[in-house]
Amino acid sequence: MTGLVHEPVFWTDDSSVCEPMAHGEDIAAHFHDFGQLRYAVSGALVTVTQVGTWVAPANRITWVPPFYVHSGRSYGETDVRLLRVPAAVAGQLPAEPSVFVTSALLREAYLALIGDDGPADGPRARLLSKVSSRST
Repeated sequence: MTGLVHEPVFWTDDSSVCEPMAHGEDIAAHFHDFGQLRYAVSGALVTVTQVGTWVAPANRITWVPPFYVHSGRSYGETDVRLLRVPAAVAGQLPAEPSVFVTSALLREAYLALIGDDGPADGPRARLLSKVSSRST
């Protein structure tokens, strides 16, 4: 990370796919009113908060709770997928940022949730969420 300190900004963007990140690319400090599960399909994504730093290669998913200020950095060509977790259900996940091991089943359920065009509370999304929660 660079030595410059900037005020974190509130981001409302909820897109699930970031542009591919080049090696060493930074994500400025920001926060959301929703939780975020961050997965690097390739490369590695480092997430930094006031309480710690988490490194997540392609076999890990990073959890950032709602309103947690976080920044990031990519290592290698990094393809990041983001899953928005509404604040109303974020309490089912840890209260602080965490990293989870990603099994093949969890990875595929996660990617299917991101690619699902159906309603967030629809039957397919609920089923995929159940599969994901049992895979951690």
